[in-house]
Amino acid sequence: MEAVAPILTVLSYLAVLVLGGVRSYGDMYDRLYRHSGNFPAVGGP
Repeated sequence: MEAVAPILTVLSYLAVLVLGGVRSYGDMYDRLYRHSGNFPAVGGP
């Protein structure tokens, strides 16, 4: 179970990067999300 903490930390860090990056790189993230198919499309320019 010790492996869960670092995973959650990384996911939280990535979430902050994504949420912060959507405003600056909305189009890029939108394309990445659609390409991955694992996340809903994020609104962008």
